Amino acid sequence: MYLIIAIWGGSDRDHASLRFILYTLAGSVLLLVAVIAFGIGCGTFSIPELMTRHFSLPFQRWTFLVMALAFAVKVPMFPFHTWLPGAYSQAPTAGSILLSCVLAKMGAYGFLRFALPLTPDASVTFAPLMIALSIASILYGGLMALGQSHIKKLIAYASVAHMGFVTLGIFLFNSQGTQGAVLQMVNHGVTSGMLFMLAGILHARTHSYELSHNMGLGKIIPAFMGFWGLAAFSGFAFPGTNTFVGEFLIFTGAFKRSLWIGFLMVPGALIAAAYCLRITQHMAWGGANPVEKLRDLMIREWACLLPMALLIIYMGLAPGKCLEIIDRPVKQTLEHIRHSSSPQTSFFSRRDAETLRKSYINAFYASDHTSIHGTLTELQQTKDPGSFRNTRCASASLRDIILSPLEIGSHQSEGRTP
Repeated sequence: MYLIIAIWGGSDRDHASLRFILYTLAGSVLLLVAVIAFGIGCGTFSIPELMTRHFSLPFQRWTFLVMALAFAVKVPMFPFHTWLPGAYSQAPTAGSILLSCVLAKMGAYGFLRFALPLTPDASVTFAPLMIALSIASILYGGLMALGQSHIKKLIAYASVAHMGFVTLGIFLFNSQGTQGAVLQMVNHGVTSGMLFMLAGILHARTHSYELSHNMGLGKIIPAFMGFWGLAAFSGFAFPGTNTFVGEFLIFTGAFKRSLWIGFLMVPGALIAAAYCLRITQHMAWGGANPVEKLRDLMIREWACLLPMALLIIYMGLAPGKCLEIIDRPVKQTLEHIRHSSSPQTSFFSRRDAETLRKSYINAFYASDHTSIHGTLTELQQTKDPGSFRNTRCASASLRDIILSPLEIGSHQSEGRTP
């Protein structure tokens, strides 16, 4: 990727390629340090075998931070994104597509494949920090995109915002958020790849990425603007497009986890609509003096754009097949985190404990309609559950029914008596 930018890039390719290689090399070195630490500690580099080991919390914390920093550079997340605008804007069209569609997903994949399964306790511990950085990426990327007049830089900053949704969904630790994050990785690859391809097609005709040189195209190249409009609508998650499904799942997971997280995401979605509609309006109808006569899409350009347009529509209207593929590994990852993380570090222990307790009570007591008398201490100290008349506790102990171990750990972590 460095050679693609340095050899075939734009006028500022030397600076952009140097910054790109320095950032990515630093991230790769940090990841290598974490990998070597796991290998030395366990004598193996096999991920399935490492997932069966339980590492100490201090070890998990520093390895997670090292891996998180490496993956945050590759996503990229705010504030480790400064290499991205130059690399995206100076790279040739093929390089921009490769960066956005493939390489940017390596960071999110690393969180799902390495950070969460190998360091579950640390992942839960640092989840609030990762969520805060994700929200900052969404808002910062959106605001920067809103102020851009360079088409490729606008798409680049929009990618920062979109990948912020992905990392946010990963660290919500619920099925909706994680499913939405994985699906949004695919969606963003399709949408941003189509936008960069369209930007390259337009540059081949007008020889400029500046918005002021590419206005009033609606009547001149209508087929081009039709594809651009579809990709732009997908960029702000318009219903019926692919990104709507992924973003909706992430919003659902966010509001399920915390109302504050959900509310903080709303401005990001509104800003996305603003910058996508703004640039589309100016490109289609803006400019007092439209650009000169341009040739509309050629057959090979139709052949490249049409499959991506069909994917945007198909994944927006019928996402069931994709979600079926995603569902099983997502559930396995979340179950591994739940079973591997200790209650003291659990980001979701209080709510899960309450759900668990209610389900026990409903299952064992509702059929008898029997009120249990006595203090909580008396119930916990009871050795014989059968001493309570007309109360069937099945195979669960009374202590487990009243107060689950998960909730005990949650109370103890806050310094309170269970």
